[in-house]
Amino acid sequence: IKSRLRAYCQHHALDPLKLPMAVVDGVNLSNDSTVVELCQVIEAGIQGAALPAPVLIIFDTLRRTTPDADENSSTEMDKALQRLQAVAEHFDAAVLLTHHYGKDEARGPRGTSALRASFDVEIGIDRIQNSTQHEWKIAKSRDGNDSVTGLFEIVEVELPATATHPLPSRWPVLVELNQGS
Repeated sequence: IKSRLRAYCQHHALDPLKLPMAVVDGVNLSNDSTVVELCQVIEAGIQGAALPAPVLIIFDTLRRTTPDADENSSTEMDKALQRLQAVAEHFDAAVLLTHHYGKDEARGPRGTSALRASFDVEIGIDRIQNSTQHEWKIAKSRDGNDSVTGLFEIVEVELPATATHPLPSRWPVLVELNQGS
């Protein structure tokens, strides 16, 4: 995630330290104590770098965030989603949770139907056949328009070598396309 964010910032000429967001990777939200620990870690990072509180917290992915939970169990997924909500409320921030559709995309995300019922907004992504383009569409919006769509491409951005990554590397970056193109 950190390398993807660096590539995104490089491509769009952004300073990653000025982005009001936290990317959460590899955090296990299997119990309530990890929520408290996560909030403390984010707060320490904010204070240590004199950053504003995040307005967006990204968890990638549901499976990696809840490795011990059964995604087909509405009880276990409800607990996980309540923990995500607690993090969102603690920082008064939005939470973006990445998850995958099941084999039948019409049925929505993998796992219990309680997931879809709990989401305020669900955005689906499909690759356009025989194209480098992808379409995103709002599949569900609790309080808004659920027919909004957009197009994007994935481009590769080369990151230079660093002390922690001694070789240059290439990372995918999403680039929004104008609807008329």
